[in-house]
Amino acid sequence: MRARPSSVGVSSQYYNSKEFFAGAQIEKPSYTLQSGKEVTIRIKSTVPVACVEGHGHKTCGINIELFSLKDQFQGRPANCNDSLPDEEIKMSKSACGLVFDGSNWDEYHSFKLQTLSDQALRKSYKCAAKLIAKSNIDTLWLNYQLPEVYVSNLKKLS
Repeated sequence: MRARPSSVGVSSQYYNSKEFFAGAQIEKPSYTLQSGKEVTIRIKSTVPVACVEGHGHKTCGINIELFSLKDQFQGRPANCNDSLPDEEIKMSKSACGLVFDGSNWDEYHSFKLQTLSDQALRKSYKCAAKLIAKSNIDTLWLNYQLPEVYVSNLKKLS
């Protein structure tokens, strides 16, 4: 809350501001789909993304990378890369991800994720996608962890 300036003899009034979230927003935090199918995760920023201009070229990209699908079938790597400890994530690059165009920061960007197709081993499973933003331009996004996305996989129908 903040105080509104007042003149002598007039009481101050206070105003509440609406809560504001600064960061990446996931359109839908959970999905249910058949095992082996693809899911489209939509992501947008709630704040502008810094850009750098040089040699007549403007760069505003942030890499959003998948680092693990926690709770997938044990003994198998995550679909896009091996799950890594947090210390290694800072120095690594994922095998799949999305280049988020910062010039369109307030629009949704799509990230496709293929789920495992292992219905012969189990009827269903749940996983949580761990997405990390990386930027060499905007330190706000350096190793920023996006909210997790939960995917429930069901056995394919015969």
